[in-house]
Amino acid sequence: MIEQFADSNAGAYRSFVNYRTYTNLTPSGVIWLFRPSGVHARCANCEEDFISYSYNPQNGDLLSRTDYLGRTSLFSNNERGLPLTETDAYGTPEARTTTRTWDSRFPLKTSETRGSITREWRYDDQGHITKEMVHPSSQVLVNDSCPTSAPMPWLFTCHEVRYAYTYHPDSHVVLQVVKTGPAPENGSTVTDYRSNGDLWKITNALGQVDEILSVNAHGQVTDQIDHNGRLTVTSYNALRQPTAVSVDGDVTQYGYATNGRLQSITRPDGTTLNYTHTPAGSVKTVSRSTGTIIEQVEYQRDSRGNILETIASKTGETPQRWLNSYDEAGRLIRSSDGTNSWHTDYSYNANNLETRACRSGEICDLTGYTALDQIQSQAMAPLLSNGALGPQTALFDLWYDQAGRVSQVADPNSIHTQLSYNEIDKTTQENSPDFGNRNALFDRAGNERMRIDADDNATDKIYDSLNRLKEARYADSSRLNLTWDTPTLSGETSANYVGRLARQQRSNFSGEGTLTVTNDFRYNTRGDVTGIVQSITSQPTLSSAATYTAGTEDSGKPTQIEYPGGFSLRYTYGGDGRPLTLTGTLGSSNLTLATDIQWQPLINRLSKLTFGNGLTYERKRDAGGRLSAINLSNAAQTLYSFSLGYDSRNRVAAYGDIRFGYDDQDHLAEQRLGDTLQRTLLQHDANGNLQQVQAFNAAGTLIASNTLSYDGNRLLQENQTPAPGEGGLDGSQQPYQYDQSGYITAHGDTLFGYDTARNLVHYLRNDYTRYVYDGNRRRVFKIGPSSLRQRFVYDSQDHLLYEQSANGARRNYVWLGDIPLAVVDQTANGSLAAVYFIETDFTNTPRYLRRASGNLNQPVWHWPIAPYGNTPAQEDPDGDGAKVTFNLRYPGQYYDAESALHYNHTRFFNPRTGRYLQPDLLKLEGGINVYTYANGNPVHYTDPTGTSWALASTIFNAVKSFLGVAQKVEKAEKAVNTAQKVEKAANQVTNSTQKGAANPKIQEALRKGQKAHKEREYPSGFKKEVTLPSGKRMDAYNEKTKEIIELKPNNSKAIIQGERQVEGYCRECNEAFGPGHTGRVETYE
Repeated sequence: MIEQFADSNAGAYRSFVNYRTYTNLTPSGVIWLFRPSGVHARCANCEEDFISYSYNPQNGDLLSRTDYLGRTSLFSNNERGLPLTETDAYGTPEARTTTRTWDSRFPLKTSETRGSITREWRYDDQGHITKEMVHPSSQVLVNDSCPTSAPMPWLFTCHEVRYAYTYHPDSHVVLQVVKTGPAPENGSTVTDYRSNGDLWKITNALGQVDEILSVNAHGQVTDQIDHNGRLTVTSYNALRQPTAVSVDGDVTQYGYATNGRLQSITRPDGTTLNYTHTPAGSVKTVSRSTGTIIEQVEYQRDSRGNILETIASKTGETPQRWLNSYDEAGRLIRSSDGTNSWHTDYSYNANNLETRACRSGEICDLTGYTALDQIQSQAMAPLLSNGALGPQTALFDLWYDQAGRVSQVADPNSIHTQLSYNEIDKTTQENSPDFGNRNALFDRAGNERMRIDADDNATDKIYDSLNRLKEARYADSSRLNLTWDTPTLSGETSANYVGRLARQQRSNFSGEGTLTVTNDFRYNTRGDVTGIVQSITSQPTLSSAATYTAGTEDSGKPTQIEYPGGFSLRYTYGGDGRPLTLTGTLGSSNLTLATDIQWQPLINRLSKLTFGNGLTYERKRDAGGRLSAINLSNAAQTLYSFSLGYDSRNRVAAYGDIRFGYDDQDHLAEQRLGDTLQRTLLQHDANGNLQQVQAFNAAGTLIASNTLSYDGNRLLQENQTPAPGEGGLDGSQQPYQYDQSGYITAHGDTLFGYDTARNLVHYLRNDYTRYVYDGNRRRVFKIGPSSLRQRFVYDSQDHLLYEQSANGARRNYVWLGDIPLAVVDQTANGSLAAVYFIETDFTNTPRYLRRASGNLNQPVWHWPIAPYGNTPAQEDPDGDGAKVTFNLRYPGQYYDAESALHYNHTRFFNPRTGRYLQPDLLKLEGGINVYTYANGNPVHYTDPTGTSWALASTIFNAVKSFLGVAQKVEKAEKAVNTAQKVEKAANQVTNSTQKGAANPKIQEALRKGQKAHKEREYPSGFKKEVTLPSGKRMDAYNEKTKEIIELKPNNSKAIIQGERQVEGYCRECNEAFGPGHTGRVETYE
């Protein structure tokens, strides 16, 4: 077979020659039986192709297959041709056997055992599943069921879900399905169907109902109501495509071409996106017009559908471009952008697994695999001039158990972490020299019921019937209580609370007295948080409120925010649906905060705005979408223009007159002032631990240094020159002391105390300071010596919204998305004290504060750029004698004057050492090093929550942001947008005259589905049948672009099911592999 394709409409054809050979088997009674005997090369999306196969000559059953790396899988089958055993990587130490049994009536699996885990299924006479069980392979069932009793809920090792069916007496259509388990004490979920088989309603274990009220003649849902009482009305055209969907008055409209292709979507906020398509049906352009401004994203594809070039443009601006190249097999081999200043080349092994990604011909990321194609190791190596690789630096190594789960991780410093799991893949034990031994127990539903660390800090958890956390009991007598479904504030509409958190209450135990923090929430019918009431024992209540207008999808857009101290913030939106102006009111004072806000094409990344003081702040981007300059100007002059430069590996090399250098692992190695000798040199080990810092003055003289020593990844000691004074804020030469769980408890004369939830609650250095937290681990109260009484209030996105001092002075923080925009200060009596505008750098880190009027040429506050932020803020840079204190630092951080540490939401950051005092709460899920900040690169990466570092999205307009626009379109084209709010509706039984696997129609549908999945060719970069940590399997997944594809038959119910599955896959992928996943449903006839 020769596949011919072109890279453009006018391009010459290239060819991928794919030799496929077949063998003719002639068992008794069969004239011709052909089977593939080999495929000479595997194309990009042909995971089902192998270099050779062997078959049973008697019946044609597959006996073995060999992949392109020479690894063989062996198979055995029963007399019906159904697979009984499958041994992958046969003959290697990693060989793994999966065994299966089958129902005697239907071609349905009854058990599957892999490693130490067995999954079992049972069916009724209609072929419907009646039981699902997961248990250790060694466990024996009792009467073909899981044991019904155990001493404690978390001691169950067998997990069983039961299904009970009610059939129509004549038609045998399923009328009701009752699902019970895996925790039967939680009650059942009941799914009801109408007599014709249409889904009617779903009632959960708490009696909350989602109901379909009516369908049209084609069985498409037209009216449905969810458990919050929200009515969704959908209308369709003659082609059965949705033309309008109204969700409680929020209307989305769809327009189509005569060929059925989506032409436009008008969203609830009134904004319209327009689409064009290629002749093959792929999205070609997405655009939006606002007056004379046109924003557009264009996708140029090859004839196989691979995106070769993405072009984002906006009237009057330079287009931004991203380019991809593919080889004849359809594999991505190079990516670059419109600057042509860097590129990444990709190499693969014969099984099409990426083995090498080399940046600009200089440095390569190397990936090794097990015999089962699991990632085994990652390393880095320089690419030499002769094309060979230089010495490798290990990044990590992985080991797996027989069930395919990571059982051991080794970091570059040879620190090994062991992991153990239970039968449903929940991590029950983590053992690491860094953070000690942590154990967890889970109930039958998979909820974590108990956790204990190496210091005996134990937490017991209780859940409700919907598996939502209801209570956490800590060993130090602290408590976390959550109230669901019922309003706790007077005057609220009860229906708005169904399925939502009404109250979060956290008691903070201490010897000085228990302080309870309560957050009560208000909602509108859409589910937007319209109010938060914070109360603390013996303290005044602080309330914030918000009003919303219709947004682009399910959530609204804020139009007004009321702060606890009386300040009011208002948003107005442009024709593109994005914020255009921000204004405020405080008493009789009307404040202009930002006007003429402009954005990048089609995505919410700031391009330009004018502050309320009249100064214009601008973020320019180059042809590759990277930030190229940040400018501040007035009508007469430019106050500053900080240009960004990049090196050949696409790293920020310059910002204004500051230069940056990196080691091969992208750790920050140098910060220098222009071409002078004034610089700071840094050394990190292979795991990102900061080992040495040296500061030189303009004459090139070493003026300060700090050498840090480690035990594994735990910081043992600092050796500073000149030596700091003991008891001060500059640290100590004394060793660090840790508890067994890796938390710093003492350093010199400074002591740190933690509660059972592992929050830092006591800080002692000369004086004693106490910290109090709410249920989201957000610090809401600081109590110290003298008059230190600081209250903090956050918005629903965890941004610091408001703080109030003991003397009554108040500060209001104004945000534009994740950008801190302004602060409005109030006196103790609530009147206006001052307004300051915040000027941020390329990572959204505040660098300057400038007043609202007067001398605007000089800032009133400045935080200079320094490695890891290890420099004090300048509180009077204009020299007028008036100091301005401002404590925001890197995104998500707040500077504490009492300790010189930065509170970073879940833990505390020390800028002097470039690391946290505590290990990451997520452990290795947050990164291979549980202590370092931003992977040793605070220039490129940020960590707003203190749990996982991520690339600063403000620097790069990553192409995936624009790819997501197309993915949403293609998803919208397929969606019928009907029973979206009916939980797992399509996962239930679909009815016909005869039900179950015994129905020939069902069997034919199954055969069609299997054939469609096998023959489907996805765009390059997608892997078929990718299994998630939960065991769920995605039909296709692209690791680079974070795209998910689910393949379904072309009918409304199946598409609804696919949409729900894609949503779940995206949620799990965002948790497991990082945010940014999108997906779509594709169909077959």
